[in-house]
Amino acid sequence: MRIIFICLLLFGFAACGPKNNTEEQKKYMNGFWEIKEVILPDGTVKPYNNNITVDKVDIEKNSGTKSKVTPIPGGSGYNPTTSSEEFVMTVEEDSIRLYYATKFDSWKETVLVSNRDELHIRGKGGRVYIYHRFE
Repeated sequence: MRIIFICLLLFGFAACGPKNNTEEQKKYMNGFWEIKEVILPDGTVKPYNNNITVDKVDIEKNSGTKSKVTPIPGGSGYNPTTSSEEFVMTVEEDSIRLYYATKFDSWKETVLVSNRDELHIRGKGGRVYIYHRFE
């Protein structure tokens, strides 16, 4: 009986496991991100080697904007493009969700990884977008 109790206790701790630290993830999301690859639902990896734009993410409280910008050669700044989307950020099931709505469409993205160097987002159709911080 004692062994069963110990096994159940250990299983309970393992099931709880480490949770995503969404506050930690949020603080790294701001900034400039360059897409490196997209993983399609069938597992195919599509690399992006020569990007002329990068994504600029600006978050304030529970909303934000993702904009496409073009880096100016020589590192002196960025030129904005006309592509910009606003989102509302929520935490659901220990993950950050980004909800977008335009007059043409609405969709949800899930943040899988957000740290100093990488941002992984699952988007429409199950595609996973892998970004690296743009320097």
